[in-house]
Amino acid sequence: MNGSDSEATVRHESPRSLTYSRWNPPVSSHLADLEGVWNDLFSARDFILRLEAQLHASSHDYTLLDALAIAALTRYARSFTTGVRQRLDASKSEVLDSSELALHKRLLAVRDKHVAHPVNCFETHAIYVGFCPDDPSSAHATVVSTGTRTSIGVNLEEIVGLKVICEKWLNHVHELKEVEETNLLAYAQQLTASQLLALPRGPVEPHDDPTRVRSRT
Repeated sequence: MNGSDSEATVRHESPRSLTYSRWNPPVSSHLADLEGVWNDLFSARDFILRLEAQLHASSHDYTLLDALAIAALTRYARSFTTGVRQRLDASKSEVLDSSELALHKRLLAVRDKHVAHPVNCFETHAIYVGFCPDDPSSAHATVVSTGTRTSIGVNLEEIVGLKVICEKWLNHVHELKEVEETNLLAYAQQLTASQLLALPRGPVEPHDDPTRVRSRT
């Protein structure tokens, strides 16, 4: 380049930050429910990864194992139980193969029978009598006590299988969300500038009353 040439300057504009406001679409959509399902599955997978690491550890913290197993099963099951929120239906989906569907049903049963109810096959509570057996002919009870044996309800193989299942469901829900987002964008693009500016901002704070009945409004 000689002195008579002018050097061209290329300017790269930084992407503009977006402002996100809350919006109630004019058409029915499951997008918000799918977000909740995806969040539950993501949390379940996180608990599963931590549980798997604990099961591989040389020494086990049973309290932590129990807590992680309960958290993983509870979070996973929330995506398939009935309620106000749209749920996934594993029996009508092709996401899982036959063996994975069988594991899915077993894990939901473990959650329903072991986690949610106090009398089940994964824990036993028995009454014992204590006696001194040194002289069987004169043995007599000296104490009455109780004992408990319990299981976390799932083994390492099932935990690894649940991790695979969670990944499949996460991918499936992500695809469903993308379809909903694309459909709603056509309606969102019809909003005028004044309508966009008038939308409320900030997150919706959750209620702290556990007895309050949830609605979709």
